[in-house]
Amino acid sequence: LMGEYEPKIEVHFPLSVPAARGVTVRLECFALGNPVPTITWRKMNGNIPKKARLRKSQAVLEIPNVQLEDSGTYECKAENPRGGTAFKGYLQVY
Repeated sequence: LMGEYEPKIEVHFPLSVPAARGVTVRLECFALGNPVPTITWRKMNGNIPKKARLRKSQAVLEIPNVQLEDSGTYECKAENPRGGTAFKGYLQVY
């Protein structure tokens, strides 16, 4: 029987993500854990753009047609009953 263990973010988007205006940006955050972790996203100092979509069980935050105001620090958090972990990276739209 596999024991329970706290989440570990195995794959994540870079610390700095440059993106040209108008492109679709995909921020990824894949985590392992037992029980399977829940992934939540937030934008620091603001709200996640309304046009953003979550894909692959919340592991991918997809922002279509990015604009300057979408720039900022985004955080993904992986949590289960054993604990939680988070990763932050900066989206720089130019």
